[in-house]
Amino acid sequence: MLAGTGDCQPGLRTPARAPYIMAMHPIVRVIDLETTGSRPPDDGVVEVGWQDVSGAGEADWQVTAGRGALFVNPQRPIPSRTAAVHHIIDADVAGSPPWHVVAPPILAAPGLIALAAHRVEFERRWCVDALTGGLPWVCTYKCALRLWPDMPSHSNQALRYERMPAYSGDLERPIRSIVNTQSGDPEHAPDLA
Repeated sequence: MLAGTGDCQPGLRTPARAPYIMAMHPIVRVIDLETTGSRPPDDGVVEVGWQDVSGAGEADWQVTAGRGALFVNPQRPIPSRTAAVHHIIDADVAGSPPWHVVAPPILAAPGLIALAAHRVEFERRWCVDALTGGLPWVCTYKCALRLWPDMPSHSNQALRYERMPAYSGDLERPIRSIVNTQSGDPEHAPDLA
């Protein structure tokens, strides 16, 4: 289910990156961004969430402990129309690092063979190749369309309630980046120093 185009295809094609990747289980990092809008550079990232999945074979992929979420200073006010969606306000991100500091250790971490997102084209607006090292992308929306074509909706939250995965997500605040990656620890973050 890996393709450089963000498409969903059977099988896993490992990109020609560092050869040491094949010695360990490959890791795909699922990314979700919350933003001030949809048009960079006028809009900025306010939160990034991620969840790693790893596998030894085509059918052996598992959610790992590699997860987290960080508030990001968008370096502009958060409009009320977007705060109403993700419930993140200026006070939440005050003192947080900006995207260009937060992104590299998350998007280009050692061992990653790909990044994934639900509707890749949105995340790619901020997760540019200069920050990802040119990693290929998997579009989980396109995967859901192919795996469950008869499902009435393929949004993250519709999939969540239709499929009812077992995880420890934050059920009170479903529109947050960490919940959208199917993780449950929004305060977990890497050391960026």
